[in-house]
Amino acid sequence: MHADPDGLYARLGLPPTASAEAIGAAYRSRARVLHPDIPHTGSTEAFLALRAAYDVLSDPDRRRAYDRSARPDSGPSFAPPPEPAPDLSPPPSNRFALWAAFLIASAALAAFAMLRLAQGPTAGLPDHPGPPPAPWARPAALPRAHPAGRADHYVLPGLGPLAVLEPRPPAGALRRVATLAPFTPVRVLSVDPARHLAEIRLAGSAVGFVAPDRLARGGATVAHAAFCADRAGPPPLSGQTLAARGRGRGAITFVNQDLEPAVIKLRDAAGRLVRAVFLAPGARLRLRGLPGRMWEVEFAVGELWSRPCRYFAAGERAERFPRPLAAGSLVRLPPDLPAAIQPRDIPDRAFARP
Repeated sequence: MHADPDGLYARLGLPPTASAEAIGAAYRSRARVLHPDIPHTGSTEAFLALRAAYDVLSDPDRRRAYDRSARPDSGPSFAPPPEPAPDLSPPPSNRFALWAAFLIASAALAAFAMLRLAQGPTAGLPDHPGPPPAPWARPAALPRAHPAGRADHYVLPGLGPLAVLEPRPPAGALRRVATLAPFTPVRVLSVDPARHLAEIRLAGSAVGFVAPDRLARGGATVAHAAFCADRAGPPPLSGQTLAARGRGRGAITFVNQDLEPAVIKLRDAAGRLVRAVFLAPGARLRLRGLPGRMWEVEFAVGELWSRPCRYFAAGERAERFPRPLAAGSLVRLPPDLPAAIQPRDIPDRAFARP
């Protein structure tokens, strides 16, 4: 019987022997990619399937029941009872002789041990011991593979680098030759379900084989969005400074009236970032120590702020005020302003620039 009859372990990309810690880590990693709120990679159906698998495998009792269902039923046993073991004890006439031999051997062993102790701990050892054993040599790490072609899949996170295999002539056995880092975009040429292998395009017109359940559908853009969601980390504290450049005596106040957190960026006349701060819903913040007296102001609201990508990985809406704002201003988000000075939408990439 299959060790994973309902495919619960496969949904997490884990073997049935995975630890509880590995199950939790794999769920969190894939949930950040498949959650319906994540653009490009989010899928309600896939997320619910992932959650259902995690609900079973994270509960020790339900996991044991699932694992038992994967084992074939051996049925009742009708084996005959074991025959009694033969009596191997010596006849009474020989027991006294055996006891005497045992006592003599014990006395000889005790005398030998006392003699060795009297000679010291180094007795019997060679004067010049042989060379120490060679240190254990760690095998060299596999090189990084270089995918080629327009990507249509990427490597899922959670289980480390993905091994790339190639056939070894003449028998055609597969060997590991390289690895792919998580979120690496790849081009899939074909999938062999029987052998559980996917053929991918590599640089120089070469091909390699990988495990298909370690891949997700999507090109380079989707892979980058998944990376940003996976590496988002914990949210910043309200009022936390995310970036700062320069000092001065300027000040400006912001109030976040939105139901979602916001990140506010102030730029000088040359477009250089002066401050970036995180503001929780309903929070008020007075920024002090700003260089200059006028700033271009951008802000974005959303969920799952990604520190490495510098934007919200889920549901971001970024805007920029059409005119610079002066020191001492009170700015409410979202602003209730006339249409002529209402903020304008800007691309996520423009908001993310440092």
